[in-house]
Amino acid sequence: GVGFPQLTKAFYADGRVRFDALKELVHKHRYELGDLTWGNIESRPDLQLRATALLVKDNYSAFSGVKDTTQRLKMADAAHNSGVGAIEKKRRVCALTKGCDPTYWDNNVEKICLSGKKVLYAGKTACDINRYHVNSVFKRVPKYKPYFK
Repeated sequence: GVGFPQLTKAFYADGRVRFDALKELVHKHRYELGDLTWGNIESRPDLQLRATALLVKDNYSAFSGVKDTTQRLKMADAAHNSGVGAIEKKRRVCALTKGCDPTYWDNNVEKICLSGKKVLYAGKTACDINRYHVNSVFKRVPKYKPYFK
């Protein structure tokens, strides 16, 4: 990933672009990010921060049906790593799974793994990495909560 938001561009084995997070974000937010490109992202921290805020806002908005704010934030954070579509797919599978509530990340959607068991690095799969990131971020929330009263 590149910059504060760790934007990525992924390719298929044959060289075709699988997805381009920067291109998609700039397309969606032309007015706010029109000058941001792969060529200048590293030298434009102002646009990196703007892109980060817009990406978080977009991800949070995507889960408007999740009423619990903390659970919604956790899904938005997970979507930052795997994409909104992947989290929505996990939610649909969760909804079809007995005892799984698709409006809760904790011990529900987080347990659904659709990306395979391939170890990527540090002995972790993509699902492990996503779960770890969300848990790591939210473990720190109490430390910062006094600053947001």
